[in-house]
Amino acid sequence: MQNIINAIKSLNLEIAEEQAKKLYHFYELVVEENDKVNLTAITDYSEFVIKHYVDSLSLYLLKDASFEAVDLLERPDSKVFDLGTGGGFPGIPLAIVFPKAEYILLDSLQKRIHFLQAAVAKLSLANVEAIHGRAEDFARQSDYREQFDLCVSRAVANLSTLTEYALPFVKVGGYFISYKGAEAEDEIMKAKYAIKALGGQIDHIEAFDLPTTEFHRTLVIIKKIKSTENKYPRKAGIPSKKPLAK
Repeated sequence: MQNIINAIKSLNLEIAEEQAKKLYHFYELVVEENDKVNLTAITDYSEFVIKHYVDSLSLYLLKDASFEAVDLLERPDSKVFDLGTGGGFPGIPLAIVFPKAEYILLDSLQKRIHFLQAAVAKLSLANVEAIHGRAEDFARQSDYREQFDLCVSRAVANLSTLTEYALPFVKVGGYFISYKGAEAEDEIMKAKYAIKALGGQIDHIEAFDLPTTEFHRTLVIIKKIKSTENKYPRKAGIPSKKPLAK
């Protein structure tokens, strides 16, 4: 567990031993379940800590700029939406390290959600709910549409598509943070039309290497400046097949 504490400290972020224990326990649960459900290709402990935990928490690097989106994680009234959570990233690490906020984790694969629901219970994470479904459907429900202060996603879809899925969940004044790789510049340029059409604007782009690695990351921070038109997101499958463009 000290490995986890030390690795996260590389982000200038201090965590308690109890939080490190929960993160280690979650690692054990993921590895145990991974043979039955495809949760991650990364099972080596040291690599898992860096590429899942440090990566998920890397948005804390924005804290040095007194960035508002990070502050939202530390507010007890904040609601955070993890879009396409997969094996629970970045939602579970964020919920353990920043327990004041409330988290909804969405994934379209029911087996993953069953695992996450069981893991949330075993870890006693009262601030987390894992739900099964498609973003296109939940984004049209009044309980979810424009109800969240922050949406995060490590999903692999292109930024135009992700923005169409994500921004309908974010309230005006809130943020969407997309975790991208090193080659994000072209993707960001192509997504500018979609971001504007969906009521957002690029607020900040942070490019960096994960500490102690050559793993390149780009965080794209999009602020919601006006309400998303009701026609978005489009029907299932269309945002990925035909990303919004001029």
